[in-house]
Amino acid sequence: MNLFARVAQSSFLALPINVLIVREFNLHKFCAESAPNLDKCPPFLRTVKPDQHDFRRTHKCGNCEEFLDDCCDCLLQTHLNHGFLPTILHPKQHPHFLNFIIMPFKYNYQYKCCICDKLGSSVSYKCYDCFYDVHVNCVLPDLIIKTKNSGHRFFLIFNSSSDDKPGSKHQCDICNKEIDLGQPFYRCSMLDLQFHLRCMADERQVDVLISNKKLTRVYEDFEPTSDWLERSEDYSLVVDFDDFEFKEEEIYWFVDPSNSMIVVMGERPIPNNKWLRFNKKFHIPKNSDVAKIHMDPRFLPDALVIIIQKIPKL
Repeated sequence: MNLFARVAQSSFLALPINVLIVREFNLHKFCAESAPNLDKCPPFLRTVKPDQHDFRRTHKCGNCEEFLDDCCDCLLQTHLNHGFLPTILHPKQHPHFLNFIIMPFKYNYQYKCCICDKLGSSVSYKCYDCFYDVHVNCVLPDLIIKTKNSGHRFFLIFNSSSDDKPGSKHQCDICNKEIDLGQPFYRCSMLDLQFHLRCMADERQVDVLISNKKLTRVYEDFEPTSDWLERSEDYSLVVDFDDFEFKEEEIYWFVDPSNSMIVVMGERPIPNNKWLRFNKKFHIPKNSDVAKIHMDPRFLPDALVIIIQKIPKL
């Protein structure tokens, strides 16, 4: 099954209620179904058998004096504050809604995924009505889709626009219908294109729209300066945009683990109806932990800084 077909099978349906109860937490429907920081989701939440819960910031629940690794509600409260993944899902392939579950390792929580039939532990989506458990990766669509013909990347995001923000609603560029609040869709900011998950499966239409966008743009190539900084615990890749400024939505970067590289690219409009673009690749240092790479947004829009943790010495 090709990538576009798999995306089509992952479409979500909205829940017909306004308030959801998750354990001891009361959540608005929109808050439970949305994921404003999905693009920053740490790898361990999508791992079949994570070996640690490595949240950069933690939050305690209402019953504990401080955050505890062995408290289910502290872990869930931390997840809710980060907004990495939807807390409630209603996938098309299942009749009931699914709850996001994150369990302390001391409970040795294990399950058999009802989609791939493989074992998982600690993190899952669970239906309490029929004891249906699935891996996060099995029920959520891919975070990034690369189009086969053009190679452009579309990123999965959740529609977090609200009705009280004029002009903030999103519309699919294929079917021209509005994207429902709180629902996932794919977007390429470089091309200013966005699609429903089901519409993204129409590979021919996607390619036509991409071609039309590219034909109407005149590009100027740009070579940003770059350098590596090393500290005892990590490396910092610094890509300096010199006299230009690139906003976060105008930059894409990703890790290519098969080639041990970081790929950084960007496009932004400039005067005279032109676009400035760059595309650079960087080799990852050998003693780096590829599972712990993140961007430091404090230096944007002047520079892109990517932090790469070193593998601790034994």
